Amino acid sequence: LAEKTGRPPLQTGAIYQLQNSYRAVGNHAKAREWLDKGIEIAKQMPDEGTRRFNLASFLRELGIDLLRQGKREEAIEHTSDSLRLLEDHLAFLKNREDVRRKFPRAVRQTENSLISTLYRLGLAYQRAGKVEEGIKTYERGLSVIKESGLKTQVEVNLYWGLGDLYRRKKEFPGALENLQRALEMAEKLRLATMTYLASSQIGDLYLETRKPAEAIPYYKKAIDNIESTRSLLESEEFRSSYFEDKRGVYAGMILAHLRTKNPREAFSYSEKARSR
Repeated sequence: LAEKTGRPPLQTGAIYQLQNSYRAVGNHAKAREWLDKGIEIAKQMPDEGTRRFNLASFLRELGIDLLRQGKREEAIEHTSDSLRLLEDHLAFLKNREDVRRKFPRAVRQTENSLISTLYRLGLAYQRAGKVEEGIKTYERGLSVIKESGLKTQVEVNLYWGLGDLYRRKKEFPGALENLQRALEMAEKLRLATMTYLASSQIGDLYLETRKPAEAIPYYKKAIDNIESTRSLLESEEFRSSYFEDKRGVYAGMILAHLRTKNPREAFSYSEKARSR
């Protein structure tokens, strides 16, 4: 429908959601196909502000795709480019009262996108093992949220990222505090993916600190979320691709049950994971 109107902003909006949805179910080839198309359309937009904002959004998504492929430095580079474009765009909006009057929601929209990009850049640093850079980036994202007064679900991701990085530094109290906060917010907002991630990370933390009994309920929460989301996918192909990176949670649960001398439950989860 957007293509029939010939309006690029409508096209890029639809393309952005399409590539996001394909990635969510693990169809990365199709997601990249739409992403490349979105970048080309964004580059040709005549209005500088619209072009800058849309290109920044797609460059952030390109960073995500590169990160998935293990190209961490390239991911950092493209996500940093996205961040610079958004910073320039936000400064432009704040200095132009006429633009703000014409597009009253533009500042909020750009701040939201800036926060999302900071999360993605933090994630790229996280995957590249650049712990301190990741912590600074996540904390900057939380500062933007606080200063702007925005309500955004990305706040959950930022707390989760901080929790993971503090766990890597073996600063377990700080890790647990951030992960618990992420889990609490994720459950309140009914965010299945972040509920699974925060739960499984808390399980890993308890397993790492030799508290397997405390790990079990968090692994169970994570697995329940995985099973629930998987059951909603009608395509067997999507079910398989969705489950691909979730096996570690079952492995954690199996190990926790073995360490608490409960081989029957460990075997049950082993069979469940194999059947999936």
